[in-house]
Amino acid sequence: MEEHRIPPVAVEAEQGKPAALVRTGNGAAIEVSEPPEYGGEQGKPTPLELFLAGLASCEAFMFRMIASRLGIDRPYRVRIKASGRFRLGHGLEQLEIRVHVSGLDRGTAEKLYRLVKNSCPVYASIKRINPEIREELIVEEG
Repeated sequence: MEEHRIPPVAVEAEQGKPAALVRTGNGAAIEVSEPPEYGGEQGKPTPLELFLAGLASCEAFMFRMIASRLGIDRPYRVRIKASGRFRLGHGLEQLEIRVHVSGLDRGTAEKLYRLVKNSCPVYASIKRINPEIREELIVEEG
């Protein structure tokens, strides 16, 4: 995959009680909270959930982009589940990624996922902090 420069990314968070308001560079606003057991508000994403959502959604977008560049135009579906274990003061210690692909043969799905992992800037950033990473690729050929 050729190297592409990504434009700078910026967000802003304003402290609130119990939720913080996060504004993205493109104008979107997201209310973020802690889990209720830490005084947060039920039904709002936590910062750690958004962290994992960034990884899962980035990998999903990379699948589409790379498949398009490779000329894969048949219908397929990708679902990515990311879960992690974090520790205060240390951050991410363990990451589990489960990628479920349907509509592609195993060889194509494996090739795509390998390229995704080598291209996704969020995955690359996480890998640099060296947590334990467990990955599973599930292919449902169709």
